[in-house]
Amino acid sequence: MLDVGELIEKYNIVLDEEQKRAAFSDRKNILLLAVPGSGKTTVMIARLGYLVKCRAVSPSSILAVTYSVAGAGEMQKRYISRFGDDGIRISTIHSLCVSVIDTYCKKKHSRPFELMTEEGMRSSIVRGIMRSNGSYPTDSDVNDALTKITYCANMMLSDGEIKEKIELEGRDFSELYGQYRQYKIDNHLMDFDDQLVYALKVLRSYPKIRDQYAMQYAYICVDEAQDTSYIQHQIIDLLCSKGAGLFMVGDEDQSIYGFRAAYPDALMSFEKDREDAEVFLIEKNYRSTGKIVSSADRFISRNENRRKKNMKADGGEGIPPIFRQLPNLGLIPDYLLQKVQSESFSSLAVLARQSDSLIPTIDIFSEKGIRFNLRGRDSLFFSHFVIQDIKDIIAFSEDPYDASLFIKLYYKFCCGLTRTEAENAVANNSGKKMLPFPEYIEKNPIISEKKRIKMHFTAAALRSMPSKNMLGKLKAIIDGTGYGEYLLDRPNDMVKIRALYCLADRHSSKEDFYARLSELEAEIKNGFSGGNITLSTIHSVKGMEFEQVVIIDAYNGIMPSIPEDSVKKTPLSVEERRTVEEDRRIFYVGMTRAAKQLELLTAKSNYGIPLPGTEYVDQLRSFASVKEEKNPEKTVKDLEGLASEYSAGDRIIHRVFGYGNIVSVSVKGRKHFASLVFDNGGKRRLCLEECVKREIIEKKYD
Repeated sequence: MLDVGELIEKYNIVLDEEQKRAAFSDRKNILLLAVPGSGKTTVMIARLGYLVKCRAVSPSSILAVTYSVAGAGEMQKRYISRFGDDGIRISTIHSLCVSVIDTYCKKKHSRPFELMTEEGMRSSIVRGIMRSNGSYPTDSDVNDALTKITYCANMMLSDGEIKEKIELEGRDFSELYGQYRQYKIDNHLMDFDDQLVYALKVLRSYPKIRDQYAMQYAYICVDEAQDTSYIQHQIIDLLCSKGAGLFMVGDEDQSIYGFRAAYPDALMSFEKDREDAEVFLIEKNYRSTGKIVSSADRFISRNENRRKKNMKADGGEGIPPIFRQLPNLGLIPDYLLQKVQSESFSSLAVLARQSDSLIPTIDIFSEKGIRFNLRGRDSLFFSHFVIQDIKDIIAFSEDPYDASLFIKLYYKFCCGLTRTEAENAVANNSGKKMLPFPEYIEKNPIISEKKRIKMHFTAAALRSMPSKNMLGKLKAIIDGTGYGEYLLDRPNDMVKIRALYCLADRHSSKEDFYARLSELEAEIKNGFSGGNITLSTIHSVKGMEFEQVVIIDAYNGIMPSIPEDSVKKTPLSVEERRTVEEDRRIFYVGMTRAAKQLELLTAKSNYGIPLPGTEYVDQLRSFASVKEEKNPEKTVKDLEGLASEYSAGDRIIHRVFGYGNIVSVSVKGRKHFASLVFDNGGKRRLCLEECVKREIIEKKYD
C-alpha cells in the first residue's frame, strides 16, 4: 500500500489543499460540494485511486456511478490514463439497475421485460395512445408528454399526485400515463425509467437480493449528485444499508434538471441523514476570470435553499461581464454575425434558455456560411401548434369563407364565441348571401355586442393582412386578431413568435418565409458541426467551458420563467419557489461556462413591444460593463422600403404624440410624408423615413 505522499508522487496528482482534504479523507460518508470549474472530476478520480492504492480496497467492491453514459466513459478513460486498468468500473446507475433486474429474473426463472432502447419507440406508443383518444398530436405534444412521464417515474408520484399535480395541454395526462403503463405491461416492454422503478421494487421487496448488492459494495461514489433524481437517491440509500461508505460529488447551485426530477434536497440534508458524515467545499474556480467569478457568486447568493459558498477565482481579474442592450430583438442575429466575423476567439458559445431563441441566429449563420456546432437537433419548433396556427390564420385571412378554418380558429381569436355559436355560424352562413365568417359574426344581432365588437377588430386585422409583407402579417395576427391575447399566458410560446418575427424580417414574402421554415427544419434535423462557435441551450452545455459566452434569453417569463411581477405581487407556493431558484441556477450555469468573457445580450423591444428588464439584467448590469447599442444605420433604400409600407387609413402609435390615423401619404423627391390626425386632436405632417429611422412610429390594429 502507498501512503498519500507516495500516491501523489507516483501518479503525478496535482490537487490544492481543499481538494486533497476531500479526496484523501477517512470519513465514512463525504459530500463534496464543488463550485463550477473547480476540478471535481479530478478529485473523484483521485478518491478512487486513493481507495484502491492506499486503502487496499478491492476495485470490485467499489461502485462508481455518474449521470450519463458519455460522462461515465470519459471518467473511465481519465482514471485508466492516471492509474491504469486495475478493474475499477465507472458506469451509470441504470447499468446497476439492469444488473439488479437480471439477478431477480434469474432467481425467479422469469424473462425480463424488453428494453425500449430507441426514444422513437416511446414516442410512437404515446402518439398512438393520443390518437386513439381522438387527438392529432404534434411532435412537440408527444415530447411534452414524454418529459412528464419521466418526471412522474423519477419523482415516484402516486396516481393521486399525478392526477392532482401534472397537467398536459388539452389532455387528461393521468389517463394517458395509465394507458402508457398498461401498454408496456401488455407488450412485455420497459423504458429506461422502468429500469429504476423495477430495480427499486426488487431491492425493497427482496431482502436477499438487496443484501447481496449492499454487501458487495463497500464504497459507493456518485458524481453529478445534484442531477441525481429522487428515485435514484432512494436506490443509493438502499445500497448503503449494510454500511457502505458514500462519497457524493455535486453542487446544488448547478442543479438544473428539475423537469427530470433532479433532487438537490438530498445534498442539503446529507450529514443529517448519515452517521460519520462531513461536507467538504472546494470553492476555487480554475476556469473563469475573477470578474466573472465574483459576478456569478453574487448572483447565485440570492437563492435561499443552498449551502453558503464563497467561490473565488484562481486566475487574474479579467474584464467585467458585458451588458449589451440592442434597440430591437431582431438585431440580435445581426450583432452576433458581426461579432463572429470581426472578433477572434478560441471558442464562443451563444446560449439560450430555449432552443427556439436560437432559430434566427441559426438562420443567418447558415445563410452566411458561418460554421458552427449546434448542440442537439431539436426541430420541434417547426411542428409546434403555434406555427400551424400562424399558417392557418394567414390562410383564413386569404379565404375568410373557409368554414373548417373558422372552426379551428374561432376561440383563438379570444372574442368569447362559444362552440355552439361558431357551429351555428357555419350552419347558417351559406348560399348566395354568404359573408366572410368574421363579418357574419360581427353583424349577427343574436351574438352579444361585446363579442361582436371584439370580432370587428379581428375582422379588420384579417382584412389588412393579404397586402402586407410577412412581418406585417405576423404583427397583425398578434396585435390585431386576438391571437396575441390567446398566447398571453404562454410565455414559452411567445418565444416562438419572437423567433418568427426575426425570420419574417429577413424573409419578407410569404413564399420565401414558408420555404425558409422548411429549409431550416431539414438543416437542423441534419445537424450543424464544425468550427469554434457553439449555439446551444444552457442545459446542453453543462460541464463544458468556452473562452467567450453570450447569453441571449434573459426576459421576463423565459428566464426567469415566472414573471417577476407575479413573484412580487403574490405569495409563492413551494413549487413556485423551487422554480424561481432553479431559474437562477440555470442562469448561473450559463454564466460560469465563460472562461474569459461573459456577455449578456438583450433588447429594449420586440418590434415595438417593450421587453421589460429582469433581476438578472438589473443585477448583472450593476457590476458589468454597460454598452448600449444604437440601431445600425439603414440605407436610403431600406428607409424608403419601410416608409412605403404606410398608407392612408393606417392606425399608428407615435412615441411622442400617441395614437392616431394616417389621413394621406404623399411622396416628394425620395421621401414619404404622412398627414396624421391624433386622438388628442393634434395634426402633424411627418417624414416617414425619419420616423422609421428613429423608431418612433408603429402600426397598430386597435
